[in-house]
Amino acid sequence: MASRDSGTGGTTQSLNVSGSAAGVAQVAGDSNTVTARGRISSDMPEDVFKALVAIQTALSAHPAARALTDAAVQEAKKPEPDKPTIGAQLKAALDIAKTGLGWTEIAKELAPSIGTAANWLGSEWTHLLSP
Repeated sequence: MASRDSGTGGTTQSLNVSGSAAGVAQVAGDSNTVTARGRISSDMPEDVFKALVAIQTALSAHPAARALTDAAVQEAKKPEPDKPTIGAQLKAALDIAKTGLGWTEIAKELAPSIGTAANWLGSEWTHLLSP
């Protein structure tokens, strides 16, 4: 919701969140750039967490894929994240993307992030990179 602020000539915007927004930078408006810093309280390497967030962002157009990647990121935030759970959630989300989200473009963009996540998950998850 945006409204005119007569005192400064700008706008006031607000965000409504249903559910948890912990660990998320939220921005209202157009063409904004945000840098968020924080600590991950799990045993997960920072580059892997960033890869999961990149996958989450790229697949957010599809509600089911978004729910799966949201769950993977939430699992990754735990002190001892469960790799099989994260792997299964990523696989399911990527399978959805392969069927209807413009997979060719997404795959090119996400290949490095998928590779980082797959390497951390272990050898049984290298198939995440397959078309």
